[in-house]
Amino acid sequence: MEGRDQIISLGKVLRAELDRGCDDGAVAGGLERFLTAWRLEANGALSYEPVRHALELLAGYGVFDLTTRRARLGIAIEGLRNLFRTHDAARYGQTAGGRADAPATRTAPAKVQSPKPKVQSPPKPLALSSPIEEVPGIGRASATAFRRLGVKTVEDLLYHFPHRYDDYTRHKTIAELTFGEEETTVGTVSDVRTFGTRAGRGGIEVLVSDSTGD
Repeated sequence: MEGRDQIISLGKVLRAELDRGCDDGAVAGGLERFLTAWRLEANGALSYEPVRHALELLAGYGVFDLTTRRARLGIAIEGLRNLFRTHDAARYGQTAGGRADAPATRTAPAKVQSPKPKVQSPPKPLALSSPIEEVPGIGRASATAFRRLGVKTVEDLLYHFPHRYDDYTRHKTIAELTFGEEETTVGTVSDVRTFGTRAGRGGIEVLVSDSTGD
């Protein structure tokens, strides 16, 4: 298999990221940075559809929520596993089919053959119509949460993208904030107090200040 070592390296990193909870910390600089560098050294690995599909799934990984990260990692890893299963099965078939028969010699005494161990068939490859419960790493709770968003199949998951992006890099001072707008500011918590309501509920009030006021 061309690029076998590179594909194995990719699979190990994806597995490590999944095992550590999809926190984007399996490799220094984050998964997207690793994938960019990996492409440059992929050689013939990019000729395989499951490899290209894995890279497409994980593009934009840094902005995905944890559930989406877990699901996409699971699909990518399963695709790479199926690539190796298919390749190894084809190679074994060629070896068995091309083996020459040994010349006949004297007959050996019959031996009692022990029963062959049962070989478990590999799991069925994921299809676009497969329910998300079949994706490795997706538990019942995550599947239920996805269904509330209308995501029921692998295809739904592939086309599910974040609907909102908040840019926290643009800051305003407290004096520049506009009432009713969603804006970002950096300040110091100068006071915190709790209070009760007539309905018997509790509340909390936080006073934040900066150089322009509070």
